[in-house]
Amino acid sequence: MTETSKQLNEQTKEILGETVVLGEGFDSAEAEAQAYFLSKRTGNQDDESFFDKVKNFFTPKEKLEPIEEEPFYVEELKVTPAKPIEDDTKIMVSPKVTTEDAQTADDNWYQSEATINILKDKSYSNLYAKGEVGKQMGYQLPLGYRTNNWLSIHQLGIPWDGLSEVKEDKKILPNFKKETHSIMEVFNTPEFGVRAAMVDVMTKALKTGSPEMTLKKLIDSGYMENSTNYVNIGKGLGIDLNTKFNLFNKEEAMKWFDYMLLSEMGSFKNEIPKAERDKVFNSAYSMAMDRMRDESYTYHSTAKKYLDSSQ
Repeated sequence: MTETSKQLNEQTKEILGETVVLGEGFDSAEAEAQAYFLSKRTGNQDDESFFDKVKNFFTPKEKLEPIEEEPFYVEELKVTPAKPIEDDTKIMVSPKVTTEDAQTADDNWYQSEATINILKDKSYSNLYAKGEVGKQMGYQLPLGYRTNNWLSIHQLGIPWDGLSEVKEDKKILPNFKKETHSIMEVFNTPEFGVRAAMVDVMTKALKTGSPEMTLKKLIDSGYMENSTNYVNIGKGLGIDLNTKFNLFNKEEAMKWFDYMLLSEMGSFKNEIPKAERDKVFNSAYSMAMDRMRDESYTYHSTAKKYLDSSQ
């Protein structure tokens, strides 16, 4: 390898996922190059003038000699538009990435030592230590999580899709015994459990003539035995008795059902990996909306009116 090629290899850098070779005189332009690539990724560039100035410093990746190095990954950039200023120019900023955003789904995550320690912690309000084993150990998974019934649908004789034939826990911690249930429904998967609750709540909304739901409507419908959690948590989220959520608008619906999940499952909701929550809620919502479009659905005519509108 010649001295020149060695220097070029040593100057090879990854800038936002694109491999470039930095030629002579490029160091002072590195910050500008990063800004350029950011604008290319976000679509926020006005022209190609900067690239015209520096393109001669770049060598296409396929022309480079292969270099053995650790793989470098760049997460997909997310940008949030700021309020437009007078000339309609929008300032783009990158949001903070939280630990929750990086969580991934794992079928047995709830059996991890970290999760068990959270449940054991004296500061954790565990309302689920029921049954013989739970009373002995003093901690347990939430009932809704154990039964794949995250939003606490009760057994009312409704033949929901995905019902379990055996009314016993589907998920338990090590050394715990499964419990059988006569009040809470048990579903084969959490997607079916959340789907049932979504259809139920959408139906309660459509009975009033629109897909809009409020806390007052949910309380009046008799969905929960005690509304204290809903009211207190709603206050913390800025949701009062008459705050409206259009359940046929996915963004509003997801906020509403996330609020319900926190009200039903408490702070354990935040322990469920975000990837799992998103997967379950997205799948459940898709199935629930399919039910709204089904001509055999009791309130299909009302639902269709809003499905066909701009709402």
